[in-house]
Amino acid sequence: MDSARTSIKTLEAVIDLAIAMESHGRKYYANARDKATDPKCKEFFAWLVEQEDDHHQTYLHLIENSSFAEISPEELSGGYGHFIQRLVKEVTESLKESENLSMDKAIEQSIFFEESVIEYFEKVMSLFPEEQAKVIQIICDEEQEHIEALNQYKTDNNI
Repeated sequence: MDSARTSIKTLEAVIDLAIAMESHGRKYYANARDKATDPKCKEFFAWLVEQEDDHHQTYLHLIENSSFAEISPEELSGGYGHFIQRLVKEVTESLKESENLSMDKAIEQSIFFEESVIEYFEKVMSLFPEEQAKVIQIICDEEQEHIEALNQYKTDNNI
C-alpha cells in the first residue's frame, strides 16, 4: 500500500479515491447480496449497499463544497482514471469475493475492509496541511461510523 500512499498528492485525488472505493465496495456488496442464499446474508449485504450509497453521497458533497468541483468523480478517465483505479485495487485487495459467505465471515470481511480504508487515509492524512487533513478526517470518521454500525448490526442480530 506504500505506493498508493505516496503517489497521492492532492485533496481532490483523496476524495476521488474515496468515491471510487465506495463504488468498488458497493459493487462487491451488491454482488455478494445477489449470490447469498441465506436470507439474513442477503439482507445484510443489501444494508451494506445502502451504507456505501450514503458514503458515496457524503463524499460527493465534499467535492461540491471544495474549490475543485470542476471534475466529475463519476467520469474519471484517461491516465488519472487509471491511476485512481490502480489505487482502489491496491487498497481493496483484501476484499475477496466468495460464493457464499457466512454472516460471521461477511461481517468480519466487511470490518476488515473498512479498517483497511481508514488505515490508508490516516497514512495519507499526514501528507497534507491541517485544513486539508480535516477533510480527510471526515472520510476516516465516516468509515469508522460504518465499522461501528457493522458491530451494532452484529450485536442486534446476535451474530
